[in-house]
Amino acid sequence: MKTKIISIGSIVLMLFSLSSSAWAGSDVKDAVINIPGPTSKAANISVGNENKADMSSIKLKNAKTRGAIINADQGKQKVNVAVGKQNEANQGSVQVGGSVQGAVINTNLSKNNVNVAVGNRNQANLASVKTEGGDVKGVIANTTSAKTATNVAVGSGNKADLGAVNLQGSELTGAALNTTVGQTVTNVAAGKDNTANLSSVEMSGSQVKGATVNTVVGQTVTNVAAGNANKADLGTTNLKDSSVKGATVNTVVGQTVTNAAVGNQTKAELGSTYMEKSELKGAAVNTVVGQTVTNAAIGNKAKADMGTTDMKNSSVEGALVNSGGGMVVTNAAIGNKTEANMATVSMENSTAKGVMVNTAGGAVVTNAAIGNKTEANMATVKMENSTAKGVTVNTTGGAIVTNAAIGSEAKANMGAMSMKNSTREGVTVNTAGGAVVTNAAIGNKTEANMASVNMENSTAKGTIVNTTGGAIVTNAAIGSEAKANMGAVSMKNSTSEGTTVNTALGGVVTNAAIGKKTEANMASVNMENSTAKGVTVNTTGGAIVTNAAIGSEAKANMGAVSMKNSSREGTTVNTAVGGVVTNAAIGSKTEANMASVNMENSTAKGTIVNTTGGGIVTNAAIGSEAKANMGSVSMKNSSREGTTVNTTAGGVVTNAAIGKKAKANMGSVNMENSTAKGTMVNTAAGGIMTNAAIGSEAKANMAAVNMENSNLQGNVTNTVAGGVVTNAAIGSKSKANTGAINMENSNMKGNVTNTVAGGVVTNVALGSKSKANTGSVNMENSNMKGNITNTVAGGVVTNVALGSRSKANLGSVNLENADVQGNIVNKAGGGLVTNVAIGSGSEANSGAVVVKNRSVKGNITNISGSGLVVNDTDLSILSGGQNTNIAVGSGKESHKNSVVFK
Repeated sequence: MKTKIISIGSIVLMLFSLSSSAWAGSDVKDAVINIPGPTSKAANISVGNENKADMSSIKLKNAKTRGAIINADQGKQKVNVAVGKQNEANQGSVQVGGSVQGAVINTNLSKNNVNVAVGNRNQANLASVKTEGGDVKGVIANTTSAKTATNVAVGSGNKADLGAVNLQGSELTGAALNTTVGQTVTNVAAGKDNTANLSSVEMSGSQVKGATVNTVVGQTVTNVAAGNANKADLGTTNLKDSSVKGATVNTVVGQTVTNAAVGNQTKAELGSTYMEKSELKGAAVNTVVGQTVTNAAIGNKAKADMGTTDMKNSSVEGALVNSGGGMVVTNAAIGNKTEANMATVSMENSTAKGVMVNTAGGAVVTNAAIGNKTEANMATVKMENSTAKGVTVNTTGGAIVTNAAIGSEAKANMGAMSMKNSTREGVTVNTAGGAVVTNAAIGNKTEANMASVNMENSTAKGTIVNTTGGAIVTNAAIGSEAKANMGAVSMKNSTSEGTTVNTALGGVVTNAAIGKKTEANMASVNMENSTAKGVTVNTTGGAIVTNAAIGSEAKANMGAVSMKNSSREGTTVNTAVGGVVTNAAIGSKTEANMASVNMENSTAKGTIVNTTGGGIVTNAAIGSEAKANMGSVSMKNSSREGTTVNTTAGGVVTNAAIGKKAKANMGSVNMENSTAKGTMVNTAAGGIMTNAAIGSEAKANMAAVNMENSNLQGNVTNTVAGGVVTNAAIGSKSKANTGAINMENSNMKGNVTNTVAGGVVTNVALGSKSKANTGSVNMENSNMKGNITNTVAGGVVTNVALGSRSKANLGSVNLENADVQGNIVNKAGGGLVTNVAIGSGSEANSGAVVVKNRSVKGNITNISGSGLVVNDTDLSILSGGQNTNIAVGSGKESHKNSVVFK
């Protein structure tokens, strides 16, 4: 039966103090208006089993409505309660089924609103709009203005909607507008499987062409899901099996804004967009602003989203803009497998095309994941089995900014992009700045990423810009297998194409990995089983810059590229500068890389420029098999094509490897079982320059090329200049190379120019079978085609080999089972030049060429001042002892200004 209701002016007007209107299968033209008179107190209660209570509501089922549907409720106090089993209580609400052409306007102006669903599978709707199987063409406007608005679902399977729009199996062409304004706004779901929606849009199997807009404004805004599998949505758009063509805009503003998920598998969403098996074409804009803003997930598998876009099996084309800000902003995940997301895009099995902008800022900003497998994401894009195309901008800023992951397998991401089994195309900009900025991963397998890109089994194409800055900037990974990345790109089984710019700047900048197998990366690229193509620029700078890896197999990378089983094509520029710059690896098999390229089982093509500089610059590896690389290229089982420029400069520059098999490389190229093609320029300059390898089989290289079982094609220029230059290898089989080339079982084609100049130049090898090379070429079981020019000049020049079978080479060429095809020019001179070998079988060579068992094809020129020579053929003392060459002991050899064939 069709009923036509028409009155004067084509308006149906109903005025009752406690009124409700319902039509089924009706045809209503023009407007339906329900405006009950104001009441002091109104209570709508449904108690018992499967009861329904409607107050001040409009319900249309299978109706055709052409015109406006207007429902208004006002009064001092409104209470809507559904208690018992499968009860329904509707107060000040509109329910629509069928078609509507026009506006649906629902307004609640009551001073105090209380909506409660208690028991089992009850529904309580206060000041809400619900469509089921409906087709609405027009605007749905739902407004609640009250001093106090309270929405509670308690028990099992209950649902409470306050100031909400619920679309089920429906179509909306137009806009859904939800607005809640009040001093105290509270939304709570407690118990089991309960849902509480306050000023939210919930869509299931529905379509919207237009906009959904949720706005919550209050002094105290609280959204809580507590218990088991409960869900609380405040100022949120929730899409399930739905599509939106247009915009979803969610805004929450308050002095004190709190969003909490507490318990087992609970979920709290505030000012967010949630999508499951859904599609959005347009924009999602989520904003949460307040003086004190708190987002917390506490318990087991709890999840808290604030100002976030969460996508699961969904797609977005357009813009995603998420913002969280306030004086005190806190995002925390505490417990087991909990997750806290603030101003974040989270993607699982999803696709996004367009712009993603995530911003979190405030005076005190804290992002923390505490517990087992917890995750805290702030101003971050998190992708798993997903694809994104377009521009991504993640930004965090504040006076005090803290990002922390504490516990087992905890993760904290701030202003970062995290990718797992995913693909990314476009520009990515990650920024974290503040007066005091701290990024920390503490515990077992924890991970802290700040202004970084972390990729696993993923592909990225496009420009990546990561920046951190502040007065005090700290990045720390503490514990077993902990990782801390600041302004860095970390790649595992991944591919990257495009320009990468990583920058960490500040007054006091600290990057530390402490514990077993920990990793700290600052303004670096870390690659494992990965491929990268494009320009890479890594920069760290500050008044006090410290990079440290402390513990067993710890790694610290600052302004560096670290490659393992990887390939790289393109220009690489690494820079670390500051007033006091320190790079340290302390512990067994630790590794510290500053402004360096470290390659293992890898391939690199393109120009590499590594630069370190500062007032006091220190690079140290302390412990067994420790490695310290500063402004260097280190290669193991790798290949390299292109120009390499390594530069270290400073007032006081120190490079030290201390421990068994420790390695210290400063402004150097170290090659093991590797191949390199291209020009190499290594430079170390400073007021006081010290290069030391201390321990058994320790190696120290300063502005040098060290090759083992390797091949090099290209010219090499090594330069060391300073007021006081010291190169020392102390320990059994230790090696120290300053401005030198050391080759073992290797081949080289190209010219070599080694220059060492300084006021006081000292080169020392101390220990059994130790070697010290200054401005020299030392070759063992090797071949070389090209010219060699070695120059050592200084006011006081000292070259010493002390110990059994030790060797000291100053401005010399030492060949053992080696061939050279080319000209050799050695120059060793100065005000006071001393060359000494002390110990059984030791050798000291100054301005000399020593050949054993092989040949030199070319001219040999040795130039050095005459002086006192002991145990050598030249015994002249014409210079009065200013140039001294001494070998002391049985079987000692001292060669000065000589050519010796053995």
